[in-house]
Amino acid sequence: MAHGGASDYPGIRFRNPGGSGKKSDAGLLYLLQDEFFMAFGPSDDDNDIAAYSKAFFTYSTFGFLETWIRRGMKESAAEMEALLLIIVRK
Repeated sequence: MAHGGASDYPGIRFRNPGGSGKKSDAGLLYLLQDEFFMAFGPSDDDNDIAAYSKAFFTYSTFGFLETWIRRGMKESAAEMEALLLIIVRK
């Protein structure tokens, strides 16, 4: 994955999706986002409840993961689970 320059995020190298090799704020997250939404997002065949439930789950989960990545992935899986439980229970 070493397409671009150094990264602010441990273990991840970023490149501009346009291929310029410059560091991009989006980095490689757009690849994760595409896969995530294809796997978990709503489809045209879903009824209203399923489509909106999947959209809510997908966008909120992706945002949670994106924020963790952008903040340097400092928290462990157990810490992230605890944070998510606090958020969900509010």
